[in-house]
Amino acid sequence: MCSSDLLGNLLADVSSNTENHYKSAGISGVSESNINSINNAMVVTGIDDQDEIQQLVNSYNTILDLGSNTSSSIGDRPTNEDYSNIGVVGVTGAILAAVNVAVMDAETDELTSVAKIEVLVAQAEVAVTKIITYGDGDGSALTITDYLAAGITGITQETEVLLLSEVIMLSDPVAVDSIAEIQFLADAVRSLIQQITGAASDLSQAQLDLLGVKGVT
Repeated sequence: MCSSDLLGNLLADVSSNTENHYKSAGISGVSESNINSINNAMVVTGIDDQDEIQQLVNSYNTILDLGSNTSSSIGDRPTNEDYSNIGVVGVTGAILAAVNVAVMDAETDELTSVAKIEVLVAQAEVAVTKIITYGDGDGSALTITDYLAAGITGITQETEVLLLSEVIMLSDPVAVDSIAEIQFLADAVRSLIQQITGAASDLSQAQLDLLGVKGVT
């Protein structure tokens, strides 16, 4: 049977595909553990090109690897494109880190379909919005968990939480309206506290300026 026929068999009844259907069509990376997820993503995306199907499988496996904590490095974490490849919508650069945190913390069953992953995306959006709008003065006190859920790293102590939250509250809203900007603030706060405790080198001038420390050159 020629390759086009085998691909046609794969596309004939996607929801009923087995690992052998994918293997016969030249698609690798499909196993008993991910077959239902792959079939679901195939139905959602409706793709019919062999290269795109392989890309879908690779991307879904990258997401599942993060969920099972088998990603070996930051570079192996899913990108915006990985989520898009499997049919998940709404993952932008602004919330990618938060989405990946949600995936990492999810139970295996929460990653078995596109719809379930989109629930995690919605949760990530809420987490990011809570951090970004904190400076408006109408939100509840932020916690370590809030920062982690929004994809902010390095905030592990209550002292850091209190200082970072205070800096956000006192900052120009334009300067803290993205997770990237708040992460830079978080790095500065952590460096300041480490310097005070003798555990770090000097802060950069940019970090001092961001924290509102004047007169230090």
